[in-house]
Amino acid sequence: GQKGATEKLVAYAPVHINGNIWSVAVCAPVGEVEEIIHISKHSQQLTLAFVILALMAGGFSLLASSYRWSRSLERKVVHRTRELKETNRDLVRVEERIEHLNSVLKAIRNVNQLIVVERNRDHLLQKACDALIEARSYDATWLGFLKEGKTFSRVVGSGLGEEVSFLCERVMDDEPPLCIENALAQKDGLLVVDQSGACGDCFFRNACTDKQVAIIRLEHADRLFGVLAVLSAPDVAIDEEEKGLLEEVAGDIAIGLHNIELEETRLRGEKALRESEKMLRRERDRLRNIFETMDDGVYIVNRDYDIEYVNSVLTADFGPYEGRKCYAYFHDFEEACPWCKSQDVFSGKTVRWEWYSSKKGKTYDLIDTPLRNADGTISKLELFRDITKRKHMEEQIRRHNEELEELVQARMARIQELERQQVENEKLAAAGRMAARIAHEINNPLAGIKNSFLLIKDAIHEDYPYYEYVGRIEKEIDRIARIVRQMFDLYRPDREASREFPVDEAIRDVAALLEAGCREYEVILEVDTGDASASVVMPEPLVRQVLYNVLQNAIEASPPGGIVRIVVAVSENVLTLTIFDQGGGIPEEMGSQIFEPFFTTKSGLTTGGLGLGLSVSRNIVESLGGSLHFESTAGQGTVFNITLPFNRM
Repeated sequence: GQKGATEKLVAYAPVHINGNIWSVAVCAPVGEVEEIIHISKHSQQLTLAFVILALMAGGFSLLASSYRWSRSLERKVVHRTRELKETNRDLVRVEERIEHLNSVLKAIRNVNQLIVVERNRDHLLQKACDALIEARSYDATWLGFLKEGKTFSRVVGSGLGEEVSFLCERVMDDEPPLCIENALAQKDGLLVVDQSGACGDCFFRNACTDKQVAIIRLEHADRLFGVLAVLSAPDVAIDEEEKGLLEEVAGDIAIGLHNIELEETRLRGEKALRESEKMLRRERDRLRNIFETMDDGVYIVNRDYDIEYVNSVLTADFGPYEGRKCYAYFHDFEEACPWCKSQDVFSGKTVRWEWYSSKKGKTYDLIDTPLRNADGTISKLELFRDITKRKHMEEQIRRHNEELEELVQARMARIQELERQQVENEKLAAAGRMAARIAHEINNPLAGIKNSFLLIKDAIHEDYPYYEYVGRIEKEIDRIARIVRQMFDLYRPDREASREFPVDEAIRDVAALLEAGCREYEVILEVDTGDASASVVMPEPLVRQVLYNVLQNAIEASPPGGIVRIVVAVSENVLTLTIFDQGGGIPEEMGSQIFEPFFTTKSGLTTGGLGLGLSVSRNIVESLGGSLHFESTAGQGTVFNITLPFNRM
């Protein structure tokens, strides 16, 4: 207690030595004792007893050295203790992070389970929101479904009670917050909004104070289905890992919405198919009712030629059809008909054709057309219309048309013939006027010739070598006289009186008269009278004139050395004279002109010719009720046929 003296303290401490407890007292300055006591309180390796023993054994210097070492050790212990505490805090944060991620994964698992089992879009959206709230403890979540990627058709939410409901209503009214509009406008799948700088005057701003909002686009298969929004708890940041998990949740929800859409499409398709099948069945029943009331036959067959339906019209004709192939039912065949139109029909074509059933003796007009069944397969529908009566009428009409055509052609031919005769008559009329003048001039000298011949005739005795020509000359003078008389009226030749005469004798007389012409043209004339020795009754002079004209033309048309042949045939009451020559034939273009008056091809011959011979001959033959026609082949000669009806005595 003295002034200037060092203030000291005495410290006592128990010490255990060899099982005995010793009491140690230390007297030292106050500062040192307090420091020793402080060391003994905080050091985990030194005790107060150790300090006292150290003081007892080595003095205070040793104690001071130990004190410095212990201070250094204490600092290390304190630093390590701080590190361990920090490590413990990190472990706690890691555990919290793991728990957080597990909650997000649990939400993903719950959403995946919803996708598998939930088929209602509204339920999926609501349950997904509830699952995120329940598993992650977000303050709020909501899901909006876009109609055709443009406007929201359904918005649901969970958490924050009426505030989320109010948000859903505003979005459905097409008044979404700016953050949702930005999320829809951008291409990135996720948008995180910090309320402090992005909300502005948004109506939902107060609910987002000190929180983050993550908005994720629900996209799948290039389709935007909507958006998912989550509101974090206060002062909880949404890190990158959680963003990835939220994007995964959004993708799963989009897949679920896509699957629901596919399912709805499938259900709509199935419903439409059922309705279509029902409609097709109704339509088929209606068609069958119509088919049964039709007068035409109807049958339906599939690709395998199995008959599916036959109406009563056909069953009445062909009988029951059940279990039969069409080719067996209609044709009694064992395989498909070679003319079958099924392939054309099953390729989509409609075919119309006719079929004659030898089995029923009927002709059918058939129309084959494709028929689509309710199950999508194609059958062939064939309509049978019995056109047997119509075909019979058509055949009758065809025959009548042919007969009418023949009548028309005959009538036209008759008209043409009449026109031809009219032209010839006009020519003959003109020729008759000229011939009348000529005949008038010839008739006078001819009368003198005949009178002179009559005087000479009596002076020729019967034993004269050529006496036989006397009668012939007289006959020819008389014939010339008759010809001259006929020339007065060529169009109406005089009708000679019919009398009986031997055919062969008249023909040989004409041949004898043409002998001089045969010698001139070096042509041989052959006469084949056959059985023509019979006598006929007809105008003999006219027959001689016709035969003379035709034979003379044949002789003049034949080349030197040629043969002209006349064949005579008598049958029943018809006399047929056929004259063959070996000339060059009559050109086809002249065939219709040779019987016209004044048409001649003899201008180069010495005998000339007026072109009246064949015209007059034809007129005579036709006036006798016969016919005169010819056949000619170029380079092979011409054949004239003369047919004359006659009476027998």
